[in-house]
Order: sequence, then C-alpha cells, then structure tokens
Amino acid sequence: MASSECDVTEDGEAFESFIKDAYAAITGGIKASNSLPCDKNYKYYSCFPTFNEILRKQIGTISKNMQNIIEKAQIAGNIIQRDVDERFDLILETNDFLLDRAGSLMDEEQGINRNPTFKFTAKKATSSTNGSWNQSVGTRKQTSEATPSREAVQLLTTGNIQKPQINFEDKVDNSHKPWEPRIKDKPNSLKPLALQTECGEDGFEYFCHPYEFELDKFEPCENQLQKEKPVMYKPLEKTPLIFVDKTEVLETMLCDLKKYKEIAVDLEHHGYRTFQGITCLMQISTYDTDYLIDTLSLRSKLHVLNEVFTNPKILKVFHGADSDICWLQKDLSLYIVNMFDTYQAAKQLQLPFLSLSYLLKKFCKVDPNKHFQLADWRIRPLPEELQKYAREDTHYLLYIKDVLRNDLIDKANGQSNILKVVYHNSTYTCKKVYIKPIWTENSYMSMFRKFRRNLNNRQLYALKEIHKWRDETAREEDESCSYVLPNHMLLNIAEVLPREMQGILACCNPIPPLVRQNLLKIHKMILKARDQPLVTHILEEDIQQRSVQSNDLISSESWNVATHDVPSGTEAQENLPCLLSAIETGEKNSNLHKAEEKSIVTVFEDLKMKHKKSLGIFVSPFRRYKLTISMIAEEAKKKVICIQDIKTEKEEDFSTLQAAQEYPQNSTVKLPLQTKIKEEPEEPQQETSKNEQRYAGNSKEVLTIGQMYGRKRKRQLYHRSSNHKKNFNFLLNYDVYNCLGNDIMKTKKTLSLGVEWFLFYFYK
Repeated sequence: MASSECDVTEDGEAFESFIKDAYAAITGGIKASNSLPCDKNYKYYSCFPTFNEILRKQIGTISKNMQNIIEKAQIAGNIIQRDVDERFDLILETNDFLLDRAGSLMDEEQGINRNPTFKFTAKKATSSTNGSWNQSVGTRKQTSEATPSREAVQLLTTGNIQKPQINFEDKVDNSHKPWEPRIKDKPNSLKPLALQTECGEDGFEYFCHPYEFELDKFEPCENQLQKEKPVMYKPLEKTPLIFVDKTEVLETMLCDLKKYKEIAVDLEHHGYRTFQGITCLMQISTYDTDYLIDTLSLRSKLHVLNEVFTNPKILKVFHGADSDICWLQKDLSLYIVNMFDTYQAAKQLQLPFLSLSYLLKKFCKVDPNKHFQLADWRIRPLPEELQKYAREDTHYLLYIKDVLRNDLIDKANGQSNILKVVYHNSTYTCKKVYIKPIWTENSYMSMFRKFRRNLNNRQLYALKEIHKWRDETAREEDESCSYVLPNHMLLNIAEVLPREMQGILACCNPIPPLVRQNLLKIHKMILKARDQPLVTHILEEDIQQRSVQSNDLISSESWNVATHDVPSGTEAQENLPCLLSAIETGEKNSNLHKAEEKSIVTVFEDLKMKHKKSLGIFVSPFRRYKLTISMIAEEAKKKVICIQDIKTEKEEDFSTLQAAQEYPQNSTVKLPLQTKIKEEPEEPQQETSKNEQRYAGNSKEVLTIGQMYGRKRKRQLYHRSSNHKKNFNFLLNYDVYNCLGNDIMKTKKTLSLGVEWFLFYFYK
C-alpha cells in the first residue's frame, strides 16, 4: 500500500511539474511574439538582410513543428504548401481534434464513457391494435392477459453519440446554393462527363443528371424479359456475412461483384441529427454472400462502385428506390443504370400491400423483426441484432424478383409488355436528381394547411418568423427541423402567442435544447407579432382546397375503405376485393352486352341507392356567402342603370315638352307623353292650329314683343315654368312607380326637390 501511494504521489508531482513547465513555455512564447516588430517597425527591420534570414529560419522551424503535430493528429494535409487561409483552417481542424480527444480522455478518467460498445438503450413504444380505443379498460386488460401479444417496438439508440459528419472529408454544405454532384469519373459512359445546370419550374437552378443520356438509351436485355425458374436463396445461417469498413475489403468486394449479373442493394439512413440526412449503412447481397458496407467511414471512397452500379449488363434490384437513388447521389456520388424495383412490380400486379415485409411473408415465409425499424444506425460498432435485420432486407430480394418477374409475364399471357413497364418506371426513378431543401416565403403555408387551423394575421406572422428561424438554425447547427422545434410545438407557440418567456417553454414538452438557448430571440419574434394589427386572415385558396378535399372524400368510389380496416404497419389499397365490387363488375359487363334483362336484385341494392341519393357537393356557409356577393352586386348595378335610364328619358321628355310649349308655331315638335297629362289635353293643339292659320295667311306680319323669341314677360315665364315642373314631377313619379315598385317610390321627395333646384337655377 505504501509503495502504491508513493507511486501515485510521484506521478502527481511529475504531472504538476509538467504543467508548470508547459505554462512557463507558453508564457515565454507569448512574450516573445509580443516583442516582435510590427507595422512601421517591421518595415524598418525588413530592410536589414540579417533580420530577413533569421525570420525565414524561424518560420521554417515553426512550420515543421506544426506539420509534425498535424501528422501525429492523423489529419491529412501539408501546412507548408498551403496559403495563409488554408493554413489557418488546417490549424483550426487540428485544434478541434486535439481538444475533442483531450475531452474524451478526461471523461474516461472521470468514469464517463462516450462510446459504449454494446450498451444501447431500448425505449419501448406500445402499439395498440385497430379499434382498441373503443374498448373499456377492463376488456383491454382481459384481452392482454388472455392472448400473449407481440413485444413492444423498441427504439434503439445510445447516449452522447458523436456526429459522424464532423469527420467527413467533404464538409456538409447546408447553404441555399444548389447541390453540386461530386462525381469526378464517369465509368460505363456513352457520353463524356459534363455537369450542366438547368432552371426548374420553381425558378431555381439544378444540376443535370450525369447519366441521363445513358438512361435514355437503356433497354433491358432479352434474358431479363424471359421467364425463368427462380433461384432459391441460401439459408441465412449458411451465407457468409462480410462487414466492409476498410479500403482493402472494399476492393475485394468490388472484384467479387463484377462476377455476378444480378445484385440486391438497400440503404439505411439517418435524418434526425442532421439537416440533409446521412446514409449510415449499405447492404449488398449476391447469391452467395451478404455485404454490409460502413458508409460513414468509407464515404469518400465508395464512388468506385459506379463500375458496377452504372454497368447496364448487371441488374440492380431495389425495393422502393425513390429515396435510395437520391441518397446515393448526395452522400456517395453513386448512380444506377439497369434497375428492377420490386415495389413497382408489386404495384403492377395489384397486390393488396406493397411493403417489403409483406413480400417477405408472402414469398419467403419470413417475418422480419420490426423492433429495429427505428434504430439509430450511427451506432458503431454495429450490434449483431442490427446486422441481422439489415441483411434480411437484401438476402431474399433476388428470389422475390424472380417470382415477381414470372408473375408479370403470366399476367400478360406470356408477353413481356407489363414487365417492360416495370423496367420503364424503374429507369424513370433512376433519373431522379437530389434537390437540396430550400426555404421560401410560402414554405410555412404547407404546414399551416396540413394542420387545418384558423389563424389571424398575428399568429401567421409569428408562424412565418419562427419557421424561418428554425430553418436557419437547423442549417447552422446541422440538425433536422424536427430536432430544433417539432411542428406541433411550433404551431402551439404561434397559436398561443405567450407574453412571457416561461409561456414559450410551457408550449414545449419536452423542451428542445436549441429552443432554450434561443429563447430570447423567439420571445422578440412573438412580441413583434403581437404588435401587428389584428385582422382575421382566411385564404381563399385554403378554403377552396379544403372544400375540394371534403368533396373528394364524399364522392370517392372507395367510400367503403376506412383507416381502421387496415392492419397496423401496412398500406391501404383501393383494389381490395369485396362483395360490392363483384356486383358492380357484373352490372358493368351486362351494360356492355346491352342485354334487356332486368337488373339483379340483391341485399345491397337499397344501400347503394341510398348512398347514391345522399351523394352531393357540400358547400360551407361562408362559401355560399362569398358566392352570393357577386349576385347581389350585379342586381344593384342593374337597378342603378334602370334609374339612370329613367332619368335620361324624363329629361328628354321634359326638354321636348318645354320646347313645344315655348314654340307653338313649330309643328315639327312632337309630344309623346302629352296624353298622360290631364290638365292640358287639347288646348296646345288648338293654339298651334290658330297660329298656323295666322302665319299661313300673312307670313310677313310684324311680331309684338310678347310674341318674339326669348321675349316673354316675367310673370308669364314664371307661371309657365311652374306648370312644367308639375308635369315633370307627375310623369317621373308615375313611370318610376311602374318600373321599380314601392321600394324606389320612396325616393320621390328627393327627386322632386332636385328637379325644383334644377329649374330654379336654369331659369334664374
């Protein structure tokens, strides 16, 4: 015991003396660097050649020492052959690595293990069967005790996993710039490599597919279109499994894959602790061997697989390759030519379910273990349970492809037309190009429409600003948007608009770490949103979209399919057989032959008739109100036009009446409305006749002042104008009453006052 304590104290004293020496060296170096000349003094000393020679020697020795430190840290790069900016970046990278290593060693000294080998946590998530919400608590307990249910789904993860993207040679670019392919070599090419950009429908630029020309010229081989006996798979226990995590093993695997005409490929992806997602594992299976490739450690070296993946003579079998194609391009610079997608084949065969688990159960009698479906594939070393789950996805895939190929040929009566459709759809999937997620001003509206919540302009402003902040933070921290702030928490904050910062935390359960760090910034956004003028905001596009969706649900042909009719973990299909479908097909066939027989009376006839009668287009009250606004406006315009027409007609009649009474000698003036006046039925006609006779007898008779044009006496003029006013008011009121009814008759007094003012002003 004494000797051990002495050793510990001696080691402690040596460590303390080492720390003192290190501090002394560091302080001495700082003092020496501060005493070096700078600015004007440096220019003065640089004039002396001895100073320049000493300076060069010191720079050389310091650079060599720094290069030795970089090499010991196992970081690629030569600091002597780089510019100033590149040297600074290399020094920062080395410092980060050394500090992380020192921190991990300190944690190990304190008993904290950041990288456990197989110590991963499993969080259980109980899955209830369909319709269990409609059972009481007692019945649930009885059924669970009576029937042994399957084990709960486990979410496998470990604590404090270091981000693998930190050690990538190609740094992750989360900016808004378009994604650029990193492919440098193009094997199996019919056209030289050329990376060109094109403008998409949304106005952004994207890079073209490097193998687009080869995919357009691709035609499947004849042996791929013929019916052959399926090659039976080997048992999983007798098939060798090779884990590829080194360059030497990768080269041997590449040589082995070139010997086969068909291979099966699958990927495992992680997208929670990274913005764009990373491919963590690749599975490749042949008829003899299963390979598991560590895409995290060999990320920048897997582009050599393009020799096999782009070879049109080697068939690559995938299942649901829509996402896999983009992940291969983004992370590994790999492209696919000549692919068979079993998902597309199952879709053409109209199978009830299209998932890989269903195909494994149907053709291979294998029930995959879905406990590891949501596992964290960044765990290294990979546990045996995850290795077994990963290899099952590709081990049976070649046999499933053979069975589906034969079924497609049988469905086409020995022809290969349906099989060619599968190859065409698979080739179209290979033409997909990865597009980096881009935030726009309307990005938040998709989430708003999805959750169907009515928000005012304040809430929408907060939703937009927080949504933008979440996107910027996720890009800077290289985290997913759901990790920064999940959608339901974001909508809850925007809807509540809490006044205090504690209210923001109350809207989140559990509280995301980045929300707690940026709590003040989020609070300022909410306060700015509360200062906006309050206006209820309802989008017409949103209303139309919701009404259309509801109409589609009501008038759809698959009205007998409900969510609770589909088993858990499966996909719904509209072509499932049922009793009603058989009757409908029989009726369609009878209509084609145009037979005069009576329709078949079944039990379901009344139900179908009732359903057809009940179908209709539902229009919401607000939608009806919006539609009636235009009708009301048109009717109001018609009434206004009618009133204006009546005014113009009466003004014309009044002018003609006035002209006829002032110039009785003029026989050309007509009185169309004179018959309606009771006070002067025939007197104007007699006066005009006498005047005509008098003027006819003596055309050169001298006129008096009263008979001259415009020389009426004042009393006679005023008397005549009052008579005209009475006649005009009578005609106007009579016609308006006949045209517009009692409602417009209420304007009688206002119109008569207007006419009096007009006559008074005119004769004045």
